[in-house]
Amino acid sequence: MKNDKKLECWILGCLLLDPHNLPTIAPILKPEYFYQKENSILYGAIKTVFDRGTHVDYISVSQELNKIGRLQDIGGVLYLTELTEKVLPNDIQEKVRILTEFYLLRELETLGNEISYLSTTQNADCFELVEKVTKKITEITSFAASNVKTVGEIFYSMVNEINEVIDKGLPTGLMSGFENLDKQTGGWQNGNLIIIAARPGMGKTALALSLLKYPAINLKKPVAFFSMEMTALELVGRLAASESEIGATKINQKTISRLELQTVTGKCFKLIDAPIYIDDTSALRISDLKSKAKKLVYEHKVELIVVDYLQMLHGDLKANREQEISYISRNLKILAKELNVPIIALSQLSRKVEERPDKRPQLSDLRDSGSIEQDADIVAFIFRPEYYDLFPNGYEYRDKVLPTGNLMLFDIAKGRGLQICEIPLKFYGEFMLIDN
Repeated sequence: MKNDKKLECWILGCLLLDPHNLPTIAPILKPEYFYQKENSILYGAIKTVFDRGTHVDYISVSQELNKIGRLQDIGGVLYLTELTEKVLPNDIQEKVRILTEFYLLRELETLGNEISYLSTTQNADCFELVEKVTKKITEITSFAASNVKTVGEIFYSMVNEINEVIDKGLPTGLMSGFENLDKQTGGWQNGNLIIIAARPGMGKTALALSLLKYPAINLKKPVAFFSMEMTALELVGRLAASESEIGATKINQKTISRLELQTVTGKCFKLIDAPIYIDDTSALRISDLKSKAKKLVYEHKVELIVVDYLQMLHGDLKANREQEISYISRNLKILAKELNVPIIALSQLSRKVEERPDKRPQLSDLRDSGSIEQDADIVAFIFRPEYYDLFPNGYEYRDKVLPTGNLMLFDIAKGRGLQICEIPLKFYGEFMLIDN
């Protein structure tokens, strides 16, 4: 059974010595989260005193325990004294999170044993069992709904973040490494769902890998890539090509020379050490992706997730394709907000793009769109004039004429609080390399 008596005692001692944490702790921490019976009783008394509006300290809590006849059940006044003797208050939020996880693991273990027993009993009703299990899981995870904060708390949190940005010169979001893009977005913001859409052959995966590579290599930020189309080996081959400028096709088809292999090995030492996590499970369901993403964020502190691509994900419900895509995009947005990380999801565009003379993507081209546009915080398109032999005399961009050779336009078509604009990038297809 998952429990930690020292952890429980530390939390209780900290609350008795430093009760100013209770306004944020009390709404999410419940007495049943404590495995030790005496600790559960004691925290219940602390919470009662706090809820009554009385100052929480050694005396008020001991008086409450004495009033309800439970002082001796916890070990008397001596136990309270022992709890406060060796406590040095620090990150109580993190300790409470660990305690909560222990509680959830115990509850899930109990539920698992109950399911195993009930499912093997004679005349077991599977539908009744499913209903019971669903209800119990809802009860277990109901603590997650206790995320209510006052405007004042949120305001001061916002001010602190702004001060940190001003004092340390920090960006507001996770930088992509593309200067003009970062100027427009301020970096990818936590909790945002970013959709990058294009027709096949435009360089979606190459761009996605570039967006991962910069924070992982230059900022040492852990990132994750879910690929349902390409294998992990192919993706690493493309990353190696972009670092070494040896052709991606040659690397993945293993037709490079030994000398070229030495070049690849010599130029990819930063890539090898980069905290990039790749999952190439095909036919992935959105529920599986959510579980894997949560594990990556919890265990490896991942700060950016890329999904390649949205239409290859499967929903968890039987529905038509548009409803399924709506379900997937909505769950990706919920996941981004829940994990407090940006999620970039690549998306295919319908063939309608090819029917237009200018080949420019529009929001209505989002394939099986459902509610993608509604759920996304940013929708951007990739457009390469060279691919369609357009603008042979150059592409007019602001007060310049850009050569269309290797030109990639990152077109922000929707952005909450962002200017609708296009950002020119350089795309070198042979090496899967994208640059400012």
